[in-house]
Amino acid sequence: MVSPNAGGSPLSVLILEDNALDNELVELRLQQAGYQLQVEVARSRSEFIEAFARRPWDLILADYSLPDFDGLEALKIVRHTDKHLPFIFVSGVLGEEVAVETLQRGATDYVLKARLDRLIPAVARALKEFEDHRSRIEAETRLRETEQLFQQVTNALPAMVWTADAIGELTYSNDSWNEYFGGRELRSWCDPSIIHVEDLSQTRRAWRDALGSGKALEIECRFLRAADNEYRWHLVRAVPVWLERSRSAWAGTCTDVQMQKEREESLRVSEKLAIVGRMAGVIAHEINNPLESLVNLLYLLRGTDTQAEPGRSLLEEADQQLFRISSITRQTLTFYRDKAVLGDIDLRALFNDTVSLFRAKLRAKQIEPLVTVSGQVHLQGITGEIRQVLINLVSNAIDATPRAGTLRLHAECIQRHGADWVQLAIEDSGHGIPEDLQRQIFQPFVSTKGSLGTGLGLWVTKNIVDKHHGQIRLESQPGKTVITVLLPAEYQREDVSASVIS
Repeated sequence: MVSPNAGGSPLSVLILEDNALDNELVELRLQQAGYQLQVEVARSRSEFIEAFARRPWDLILADYSLPDFDGLEALKIVRHTDKHLPFIFVSGVLGEEVAVETLQRGATDYVLKARLDRLIPAVARALKEFEDHRSRIEAETRLRETEQLFQQVTNALPAMVWTADAIGELTYSNDSWNEYFGGRELRSWCDPSIIHVEDLSQTRRAWRDALGSGKALEIECRFLRAADNEYRWHLVRAVPVWLERSRSAWAGTCTDVQMQKEREESLRVSEKLAIVGRMAGVIAHEINNPLESLVNLLYLLRGTDTQAEPGRSLLEEADQQLFRISSITRQTLTFYRDKAVLGDIDLRALFNDTVSLFRAKLRAKQIEPLVTVSGQVHLQGITGEIRQVLINLVSNAIDATPRAGTLRLHAECIQRHGADWVQLAIEDSGHGIPEDLQRQIFQPFVSTKGSLGTGLGLWVTKNIVDKHHGQIRLESQPGKTVITVLLPAEYQREDVSASVIS
């Protein structure tokens, strides 16, 4: 017969029994059942107390009544220390009342000496219940240790850490979270009371979509800090966690990116100033030509009859040059006034305006730009920002194009995922961009112009395209570089008045 504890330690049994024959019968029954035993017998109160304190036991078998000791007293001593250790009475005392009393006092079972055939089932059941109890205690201990470790780790992180249930309600938040929000009781990480009103609709819609799809979430929004009642930008990341019984939960972090936002804004300001400088140079060059003509015309008009030829022709020419200067000035003012204006943009007109700004530069390099627009191509967008994108790309293309090279501007409407999109392409025949530089060309301070470039133009351009929910793509090789911009035909507004999940 295979021992129930084969491969493990012998079963340590403390027997309280003053009858040697009864003790031998009990040990024999256990051995016949396959148990490997390590037995110690106590015959009195002092021996029992000393033996019980000496080592841990797996099982205690006790007679109900001894000459100088009561089995119930032994049970009391054991239960004072361990409320779950298997304790079985093996007694010759008959009576249902006695058995019920022992069980009420905390005994595991009661076996009559006259019916020792019940001993083995009683021992097996008691040992299994005790093992289940110990396994449960160990599991609970491990769980508490894991929870403590999780709390210690999350509290050591600089970011705010939180968990939520399947419907999005908070179940845990670390010390950084509680400190940032002043210990407020919040149902959700995107509670309306802590998110900036301009970010509220977009943030809660994204969280609602993530809860519905079970996909990870990454979004930026501004949280109200309790300490100074100021809003700060945070990057929120949340991932689904699958638990037992197909239950789901969420784990998330909120990382303060305010300083990064401020640095990015400083870079944008730097690029805008750089654009102003470049535009000033372009405009000065464009205005200089008609001004020189005006000076020459005024010189020729001295002493000339303006009512007859050739004086009348000279005046008409002067008027045309003044009109040209006025057009350049209006175009420049429009560029800055339209910076934050959302409107309908005619790509053909925008292409022509942009090319006209660089006419002198194009003429100096003997470049004849080829502008093609497939039909009537319009899109909704922030006019000044889209113009800035085009000016950046065209300026870079002119700088890269060799004398008498090729510059192409193309726009067309396309269908993508059932929606209308506008695709712009700027192509030049320049030296191309090295492959190792292409992967980082849209990062700040990366430039192919050496000391002549700020390294911010394409970074700002990509930010504007991203803001319009578009995409920008670069393809470059020696002799040909194409930058393609894909923009939704209809500008995607953020509806601040949208409904909010509670």
